[in-house]
Amino acid sequence: MHMTNGGGLRRMQSVKSSTSMRTRFAVTMLAATSFVTGAVLTAVNVGPSAAAAAPALTVAVQNVPATLDPALTNNGGNNVTFASLTYDSLIYFAPNGTFQPDLATSWKYVGANNEQFVIQLRSGVKFSDGTTMTAQDVVNSIEYAQKGGSTAATYLTSLTSVTATGPLTVTLNFSSPRPDLTTVFDQNEMSGDIIGPSLLATPTALGTQTDGAGPYELEASQTVTGSTYVFVQNPNYWNSSLSRYSSITLNVIADSTAELNAVKTGQDEFMFGGASTQASSAKAAGLKLYAAPYGWTAMFIEDYTGKLVKALGNEKVRQAINYATDRPVLAKALFGSYAFAEDETSSPGISGYDPSTANYFKYNLKKAKQLMKEAGYAKGFTLPIVSTPVQDIETETEALQSELSQIGIKFKIKEDATFSEAITDWLGRKYPAFIGTYGTLPMSIQAPELYASNATFNPFHNAQPQILSLVNKADKLDGAAA
Repeated sequence: MHMTNGGGLRRMQSVKSSTSMRTRFAVTMLAATSFVTGAVLTAVNVGPSAAAAAPALTVAVQNVPATLDPALTNNGGNNVTFASLTYDSLIYFAPNGTFQPDLATSWKYVGANNEQFVIQLRSGVKFSDGTTMTAQDVVNSIEYAQKGGSTAATYLTSLTSVTATGPLTVTLNFSSPRPDLTTVFDQNEMSGDIIGPSLLATPTALGTQTDGAGPYELEASQTVTGSTYVFVQNPNYWNSSLSRYSSITLNVIADSTAELNAVKTGQDEFMFGGASTQASSAKAAGLKLYAAPYGWTAMFIEDYTGKLVKALGNEKVRQAINYATDRPVLAKALFGSYAFAEDETSSPGISGYDPSTANYFKYNLKKAKQLMKEAGYAKGFTLPIVSTPVQDIETETEALQSELSQIGIKFKIKEDATFSEAITDWLGRKYPAFIGTYGTLPMSIQAPELYASNATFNPFHNAQPQILSLVNKADKLDGAAA
């Protein structure tokens, strides 16, 4: 499978001892037509240069964040990869699914309803400029993230106060339940990436410079924005055993075939985001593959009130789209053994998953055609959709077009050269639909991101009060009751 927005790499394996990724492909209701769940592929060159204890590591990535400021960067694509090199998070989400200490050594909820959270910090931590981390630095960094325009800010909307209640203690209070703060402050969601006070004092510099408490720091003199990013060891890192390379270079190669070729030839030793269709080629070249769960891929139909395309405002049309989508066929054709088909926007083991609805819209072309006829669209309609060849989104779009053409829906595809351009067009409400991948998260995080009227993934600002009300009730519960 590939890596896309909404999830990204969950800590670079070669830097920290792990991967934590989630994967799936979908075609759902509100906006998404969920067709499959898949896995991320990572290829590694294990030839002589990589097998030896090399002092440096070169990595191929397909895209770069618009800014290196973790508070202004959404946690998709390779954004987490870049941030994790230089910014340690408060909490670390390990590959075995547990939350472990990072900059925080312990944490707990206080009182009822999951509205107060207390964090104990690690002592002796220093930022890359040598400044010792204090509780107030953590407070300032969280407050800065809350004011940013990224997904990190959406997680902190209900934060009413964050204070240093001791030299190494931080207390957070929320106006509504937040049962998911271990996730919010892990390395994947980036709200817990703590920024040093020096650069935080001049935040505009955070776009091209770094000042974190992570294992590496950006070497600006060797970095070419948009092309090559060089990170060298942070001499002040609190856990030097995790700084395994003298430097890590991220080479930007947008085309997945060129990216794989770079690893095959030894130009790069590691790559992220390989497509499942590249697996056999990578194996034949002697590369070692890693696959891990990542998220769900979907056609997000955010214009479901019919503002741009009237037909999408008809519930029967949206139901027909779901019934006309043969998820098992798409899963196998697009991702081989690296995906499975289902309808949900959650995964087994994650809150919000209900196995009884995993195959709710079972493929039924006859029923889909009947629904289109009842809705008054027996001959179908044209659906403008934005796409990009990056991360195989174009291939996925064309595959779904083939499915939906059977009920008369014809895609009018606008192809953008980059993922950022495609997202900008979609979030700018220029197109009613977009195919992308969303990293599976607890429903307490996912629902507000998808259904709140001001949510990033709700560009048309459609309201879903019933869903949010139910999620809010669940957020107050603990353990099995949740």
